[in-house]
Amino acid sequence: MANENFRNFLGKCRCCGNEYSVIALTQEDADEVATESCKCDGAQLEKIKVTLKSRLNDVCGAYAPDFGFSAVDPEIYTALRQICDWVVEDKIHNATLQIDGTKIQIANTGNKCKVKRIKTITQSAEV
Repeated sequence: MANENFRNFLGKCRCCGNEYSVIALTQEDADEVATESCKCDGAQLEKIKVTLKSRLNDVCGAYAPDFGFSAVDPEIYTALRQICDWVVEDKIHNATLQIDGTKIQIANTGNKCKVKRIKTITQSAEV
């Protein structure tokens, strides 16, 4: 078993500087816990960014095959993660990109941010 020495730290929110007493392994971990626990606007935006990027990973990253898609090129994936940040920060209202025969939409709908990937399959025949 690893030697885990949890201690009491004064964790500091990375967004607003509020301090919270937390139990953690390191000061860095304590600051992370403090930021996750903080209710300031900056910390709330960070939580939304993390969640939106997790959803992006579901449909464009490592978990895309589980949802019937292929993972996008790593360079494109990095750009999509940046677009997520801009959408959450309201620098971009929405973005739609066509990648690998699919349409990827990242949008701020006012009260929620969302990511959607659409694959359309059309089959037709003439007689």
